[in-house]
This record gives sequence, C-alpha cells and structure tokens, in this order.
Amino acid sequence: MLDLAAAVACSVVISTLFKLGVARGYDRIWLITTNYAVAFVLGAIVLGEPIVVEDTSPAFWTLAFVTGALFIYTYVVFAWATGAAGMALATGVMRLSVAIPVAVSWLVFAEVPSGRQTLGLGVAAVAFVLLSWTPADEQARAERGGKALLALGVLFVMGGMVDTSLKAFDVLMGDVLPGPAFAVVVYGIALGFGVLMVAYRRVKPNQGVIVWGVVLGVFNYGSLFFLLRALRHPDLTGPVLFPLNSIGVVLGAALVGVLFWEERLDRKNWIGLAVAGAALVLIAG
Repeated sequence: MLDLAAAVACSVVISTLFKLGVARGYDRIWLITTNYAVAFVLGAIVLGEPIVVEDTSPAFWTLAFVTGALFIYTYVVFAWATGAAGMALATGVMRLSVAIPVAVSWLVFAEVPSGRQTLGLGVAAVAFVLLSWTPADEQARAERGGKALLALGVLFVMGGMVDTSLKAFDVLMGDVLPGPAFAVVVYGIALGFGVLMVAYRRVKPNQGVIVWGVVLGVFNYGSLFFLLRALRHPDLTGPVLFPLNSIGVVLGAALVGVLFWEERLDRKNWIGLAVAGAALVLIAG
C-alpha cells in the first residue's frame, strides 16, 4: 500500500506542476520532452546497471514502443482536451478511463476482486461521477461542438490504454525485464518521440520551462516506479489497483485545489470526496 500511496502522491504533484507550468505560459511540448529526458536519465541512474533484455521478440518491443508513444501523446491529447472541453472535464474523463484496464484485468487476466472490493469498486464509480461533476458553464463549454467530444473520447481511450499496457507488461513480460528497467526503456522511447516533435516545431525553450520540466520529470519517474512496484503486490490485482490509484489521484487533486488554489467545490463534489474515502477503505480492506 505504501507503493500505491507514493504513486498517487507523485501523480498529484505531476498534475499540479503541469497545471502551474501551463499557467506560466511554458511551451507544453518542451515541458513534456524535458520531463521525459529527466525521467529517462534518473531511471537509468537508479537502476545502476546495464539493461539486458532477454526477450528480443517483436512482441516485447512492440509493447515497449506502444507504451512509450502512449506516455507522451496522452499528455499532448490531455492538453488538447483541456483547451476544447476545460480542465475539469478533461481530468474527470482521464481518470474515468480506468474502466479500460479494470475490464481487461477482469476479463482477460481473470483477476476477480473479493466481495468487499467489488462493493468498493461500485462505490468508487459513484464517487467518480460526483467528483467529476462540473458547473453548468463548464458543461456548456464542452457541448459547443464535436471537437470537444472527439478530444474527450480520444483522451478516454488513450488514458485507459496506458494503464492497460503496464498491466500487460507485468503479466506477460514481468519475468523478462524488471519493472524499473522497463520504465527506463519506455521513457527512452517517449523521449525519442518528444525530440522529434521539438525538432519539427523548432520552438526554442527558455530557462523556466527547462527547470520546470526537470522537476516534473523527477515525479513522473516516481509515479511509474511506484505503480509498477504496487502491481507486484499480491493483494492489489488490476481491478483493484487501477481504480484505487485513480480515485486517490482525484481525491488528492481536489484537496490540493481547495487548500492551495482556493478552488470552490459544490455540494456534489464534497459528497464525492466522502464517498471516495469510503471506497478507499472498502477496496484497501
């Protein structure tokens, strides 16, 4: 549970830093690319040994390549969805995409949660709806056209595929390469995509975006490192871990917004926070 708590904490910090960085006017692509450069280097340092991939099959490298691409382009799509539908709706949809890895873990990998955990998942679904509830003006913004709907739909699918790819690695190839080593491989691939985007756009960075990206990269590495460790815990199967991680991030982000940014939550959001706490107790128990 400590690994999961650390993963959630890192994810909340990532969301906070990314929001602040964009608010400061930093270029998103440079911010994302610098972040993955730092995560790649930090991962290699922490690993402390050469990466030896025993399985050189196309399946392994396809999974690594797809995961790396998903990592960086999900950030890009999130920025697109935020502009089209607003921060609240984009964040809510991003976390609701947990339904995809949960379904895959349940149906493909036959990881069935206990009765109490199943009840907790149902409670978590209610909490997701309440926490992602947005004011009428925000909803109206999202309904202005098909662009917002398309952006949110793509974000939902890509967000779910990220966690699904991590689960697939853990189940199918966890014995081939340790999780931290796989993280370095994935970050390296994501960095490659970022470099290509930066070269194509030819936008020069400033000092602020580099510094911000470095800090972001440290927590980005931590989020994946601890999530992969949590996946190895026998009591945290996919249908339990992914909702627990997502609801923890939503809960943490909401609290950060209230405490530090003086964001106002309506009655449904506050009820959602209480329901989320109940879901955490049920699922973790």
